[in-house]
Amino acid sequence: MKFARNNDLCSAKVAPSSLQNTVWISPQPLQLLSQVPLGTGYYGKVYKALHLVLNEPMAVKHILLFKALQACSWNVDLLLREIKHMRQVEHANVWTSTNDEFSLFIQMEFFDSTLDVWLKERPTKEERQGEGVVSIFVQMLQGLDAIHRKDILHRDIKSNNIFYKEENDKKIWKIGDLGLSKKVNSSSGEESSLDDDGLSHVGNVNCRSPEMSKGLNYTYKTDIYSMGLVFLEILLPEVTNSGKKIQVFSQIRESENLAGYLPDLLRGAGSEDKNHKIRENGVMYEILEGMLNSVPLCRLEIYEILKLLGST
Repeated sequence: MKFARNNDLCSAKVAPSSLQNTVWISPQPLQLLSQVPLGTGYYGKVYKALHLVLNEPMAVKHILLFKALQACSWNVDLLLREIKHMRQVEHANVWTSTNDEFSLFIQMEFFDSTLDVWLKERPTKEERQGEGVVSIFVQMLQGLDAIHRKDILHRDIKSNNIFYKEENDKKIWKIGDLGLSKKVNSSSGEESSLDDDGLSHVGNVNCRSPEMSKGLNYTYKTDIYSMGLVFLEILLPEVTNSGKKIQVFSQIRESENLAGYLPDLLRGAGSEDKNHKIRENGVMYEILEGMLNSVPLCRLEIYEILKLLGST
């Protein structure tokens, strides 16, 4: 598969269905290792490829151009936004683009799997706590903080968009998929509208904040809320089941008495981690209550959460 150079934008000469061509030149040679995608999003699929120069595995996101442009109301700037935002955020816990040129294929660092798969492979509290959930929380928060420091809202935080890889016998966790991210002007206290960029119909509705679900204006605190739901899913194995997740997340979003609902939900979820103690109705309860507050202004800041976790 070859690409025609046109300033900073490359375009494929062949149809997307021709993925059986095993080598992509974009502008570096990549060999497709499997036609089975690692993951599928609203307008793209991610494949495993081999960088033929570095001899390292890479992840390549194949953007379905026509569908993507439709979702972006034919606004090319919106289409390229994911690549631009990935380049702006360079952080150990944010999955970023590694290619040097704009392309319809986004070349990215390869990861072993997602948090969603990790959770399904560990159906008990003991299995999850034994691997250090506090470390996962801290890395995810640090990644989200790096994104927010660049005045970018992620807007699609969920377990499928958290990735990890093994490195020196440790798991490195990163936030990925900035396809629905949005640049805001934090200095002006700007709030965003769900419909202001034509993407109100995409993204995971289960992990949305109450304000986004209701079509209200929102700030970076919407990502804090979504991250709180991910934390809850890690702590409660029974929530990993998709049907149960929809039910629990909806109840939390609609609850008028979160302080009364969370303790019952967390009962029995507070076993001990090797380095930190997470006890029922203790630190983790305080964190979740602060992240899942229905009033955005009352939600905890990332630095406050990190302090509660003992990482600052």
